[in-house]
Amino acid sequence: MKIKTWLLLSYFLVMILPVIATYVLFLFIQGYNDELKVKEHVETVAEIASLKKLLADPALYKPNSNWNKIQQAVDSNAFY
Repeated sequence: MKIKTWLLLSYFLVMILPVIATYVLFLFIQGYNDELKVKEHVETVAEIASLKKLLADPALYKPNSNWNKIQQAVDSNAFY
């Protein structure tokens, strides 16, 4: 091959490799973000299910009922 061909090929590789590397990095970060979304969703569903069990008690909805149990559960889950 002629030097001109080698130079054009090397110039093309130098231009395209950063683009390919950036795209691969973008795909990796996007996949990691999707995994975190699934993990957070499962944790949230589990926390809501545990609170639903506590809130199903009819005694909580009477006047002057004790909500300490619910408050402790919310504090332990640290929703905020």
